[in-house]
Amino acid sequence: MASTPAWLQDRIRGYYRATTVRNFLWHWCGPSLALHLGLSRGGPHSLDDAHVNTNADLAERAAIGPGTRVLDAGCGVGGTALWLAEHRGAEVVGVTLEPEQCELGCRFAVERGLADRVRFEVMDFAAITFPAGRFDVIATIESLSHALDVSGFFAHALALLAPGGRLACFDYFRGEGGDAAAAQAMYEGWILPNLRSLAEAAVALAEAGFVRVEAVDRTESALGPGDRARARRVARPTAPRTRGITRRRRRVAASWQRTGRHRRGPGSRQRVGALRVSPRSPALAHRDPRRPLYTRQGAF
Repeated sequence: MASTPAWLQDRIRGYYRATTVRNFLWHWCGPSLALHLGLSRGGPHSLDDAHVNTNADLAERAAIGPGTRVLDAGCGVGGTALWLAEHRGAEVVGVTLEPEQCELGCRFAVERGLADRVRFEVMDFAAITFPAGRFDVIATIESLSHALDVSGFFAHALALLAPGGRLACFDYFRGEGGDAAAAQAMYEGWILPNLRSLAEAAVALAEAGFVRVEAVDRTESALGPGDRARARRVARPTAPRTRGITRRRRRVAASWQRTGRHRRGPGSRQRVGALRVSPRSPALAHRDPRRPLYTRQGAF
């Protein structure tokens, strides 16, 4: 597979350089270090619990356990990789295009005593340099949607997996109907260059050589940006926030209001999915649609 074009790499790095600390770490992820959406499993829960639910759901579908060799393709600051190592005993390599995310992931791994089981590298997930058959599971959470050549990525992933390996993806996929202009604005703002429908992704998986592709629609249980305030009310912090932090967050919020970037159109439709597939032997792909306004989530 050809590597991600330089222009697209620059846009992805620029997006995460601008948002990783200022938006995600300050306002979204919490102790889970998750840059992704969460899943509700019923009952009161915090946003951080929902993020962990996504990790657990992916781990269960991909049968990740002690000693499983996992590639986290598009790892962010390492939230999922660290969780898989700590709670499932997996050996994880995380790759990201953004050097600052890699640096933060390495620091968090050391702080949590997981540096012997998790490592991070700056690498294009469309051109992984590890040898063929190196991994038992390849996991992507909200990173496949940044790929320009989705079919090429699936073929590349197949080569990296050992016999019986699984590909697990939890991501956005294109839905039907809705406001085309709002959808296009989101594609451009979030750097989603070639968003596929779930059906198209399933066909691409089969064409790449994966078998027994399984899709599970998780739209109704997805916890998206619109649910953030509700989730945080359930798990309100007990310690008062300092005045400086409050003022800083107000400045950030004001900036987002001025640019209008916080607004989401009601009509554009996407699907988000999680995929689990195995090469050369039964593979599972799960579709996990999530429910952020104009998106759907699925697990393959």
